[in-house]
Amino acid sequence: MNYTAENPKTHLRTRLVGERPFVDLEPTDRSLAAEQQTGIGPERVREIATAVLGADGGDGEQR
Repeated sequence: MNYTAENPKTHLRTRLVGERPFVDLEPTDRSLAAEQQTGIGPERVREIATAVLGADGGDGEQR
Protein backbone atom coordinates (compact mmCIF):
# COMPACT_ATOMS: atom_id res chain seq x y z
CA MET A 1 0.00 0.00 0.00
CA ASN A 2 1.25 3.48 -0.81
CA TYR A 3 0.49 5.67 2.19
CA THR A 4 1.79 8.83 0.52
CA ALA A 5 -1.12 8.68 -1.94
CA GLU A 6 -3.64 8.99 0.87
CA ASN A 7 -2.62 12.48 2.07
CA PRO A 8 -4.46 12.12 5.37
CA LYS A 9 -5.23 15.22 7.43
CA THR A 10 -3.23 15.17 10.64
CA HIS A 11 -3.21 16.86 14.02
CA LEU A 12 0.10 17.22 15.88
CA ARG A 13 -0.05 17.32 19.68
CA THR A 14 3.18 18.39 21.33
CA ARG A 15 4.34 17.00 24.64
CA LEU A 16 7.04 17.78 27.19
CA VAL A 17 10.55 18.49 25.93
CA GLY A 18 12.27 15.22 25.09
CA GLU A 19 9.01 13.33 24.49
CA ARG A 20 7.74 12.45 21.03
CA PRO A 21 4.65 14.32 19.89
CA PHE A 22 1.38 12.56 19.15
CA VAL A 23 0.29 12.55 15.51
CA ASP A 24 -3.41 11.87 15.09
CA LEU A 25 -5.01 11.17 11.74
CA GLU A 26 -8.42 12.57 10.90
CA PRO A 27 -10.90 9.71 11.30
CA THR A 28 -11.81 8.30 7.89
CA ASP A 29 -12.44 4.90 6.37
CA ARG A 30 -8.98 4.97 4.79
CA SER A 31 -6.75 2.15 5.93
CA LEU A 32 -4.01 4.16 7.68
CA ALA A 33 -6.47 6.18 9.76
CA ALA A 34 -8.51 3.07 10.56
CA GLU A 35 -5.37 1.16 11.58
CA GLN A 36 -4.30 4.01 13.84
CA GLN A 37 -7.69 3.93 15.57
CA THR A 38 -8.01 0.14 15.92
CA GLY A 39 -4.37 -0.88 16.14
CA ILE A 40 -2.38 -3.36 14.09
CA GLY A 41 -0.73 -6.66 14.84
CA PRO A 42 2.91 -7.67 14.50
CA GLU A 43 2.40 -9.25 11.07
CA ARG A 44 0.96 -5.98 9.69
CA VAL A 45 3.88 -4.04 11.21
CA ARG A 46 6.30 -6.36 9.37
CA GLU A 47 4.33 -5.91 6.14
CA ILE A 48 4.52 -2.12 6.39
CA ALA A 49 8.19 -2.13 7.38
CA THR A 50 9.08 -4.39 4.47
CA ALA A 51 7.16 -2.17 2.05
CA VAL A 52 8.83 0.99 3.36
CA LEU A 53 12.33 -0.24 4.17
CA GLY A 54 12.67 -3.26 1.91
CA ALA A 55 13.32 -6.84 2.94
CA ASP A 56 16.77 -6.03 4.35
CA GLY A 57 15.61 -3.26 6.68
CA GLY A 58 16.72 -0.47 4.35
CA ASP A 59 20.39 -0.37 5.26
CA GLY A 60 21.65 -3.30 3.20
CA GLU A 61 22.32 -5.46 6.25
CA GLN A 62 20.49 -8.74 6.79
CA ARG A 63 18.67 -8.87 10.15
